[in-house]
Amino acid sequence: MSSSGNEKNSQTFPSIELPDDSFEETLNPWRFSLIGRLNLQQIKFVDVFIILRNQWKLKGERKLIPLGRGFFTIKLENTEDRQYINEGIWEVTNQILQVRNWISNFRPENQRTSRAMLWVRFPGLGLEFWTEKILFKICKEFGNPVKLDAATEKCEVGYYSNVLVDVDFAKHIPNKIWIGTKFGGFFQNISIPDCPKFCHTCKILSHLITECRVEKSKNHTTGEAHM
Repeated sequence: MSSSGNEKNSQTFPSIELPDDSFEETLNPWRFSLIGRLNLQQIKFVDVFIILRNQWKLKGERKLIPLGRGFFTIKLENTEDRQYINEGIWEVTNQILQVRNWISNFRPENQRTSRAMLWVRFPGLGLEFWTEKILFKICKEFGNPVKLDAATEKCEVGYYSNVLVDVDFAKHIPNKIWIGTKFGGFFQNISIPDCPKFCHTCKILSHLITECRVEKSKNHTTGEAHM
C-alpha cells in the first residue's frame, strides 16, 4: 500500500459525546413536531405555508421550516394539533401533503423511497363507473387509493376520472386493466400524467436510470474491462 494510503487511513477526527441531559433539552422543543413533504419544484414554500395555514384549525402556533428535497419540519406546540394534522388529508395545489412523525437528526439526503402519492387517470371510462367503490377497487390492483378529485365525484368533465393513489414504483404498474361486468368486459387504459423519476436499478424515486451513478459506474467498469 502506498504511503499516501496509510496517511489517509490514519487520519483522525475530533469527536464529542453529548451529556444525556443536554441532549434531552435540545429535543424537548421539537417533541410535538412532524415532518412534511411536497414537490416544491412546482410551488413556492411561502405559498405552501399560506395554503396549509388556511386549512388547519389549530389550537397553538405552527412553524414550517424547509429542510431540502421537498421535506420540511412542521413545528407544533401540543399533542392535539399534531394528531389533527397527522390524521387529516391536506391538499396543496393538486398535491397531498405527506406527513410522518418527527425524529431526531432527520436528514433529507438519507431518505430513500419507491412510493409516491399521485393522481391516476382513467381516460374514456364510462360515467356509470365513476363511484368511489368501483374506482377504488380498480386502483387497489396497483396501489392504495386515497380520494377522488372533485370533478370526478360530481361527474363534471367526462374525459377521464381522476383518483389520488399511493403507488409503489418498485412494483409492476400496468398501463391497462381488464374490467369484467355482467354485460361483458373491456380493457381500461391507466394514465399517470405526472409520473416521478424512478430508478429501476436503485429502486428509489429521485432519478432516472439514465442519471444513475450506480449504472454509470457499472458501465465505466465494464468499459475498462474490455479495454
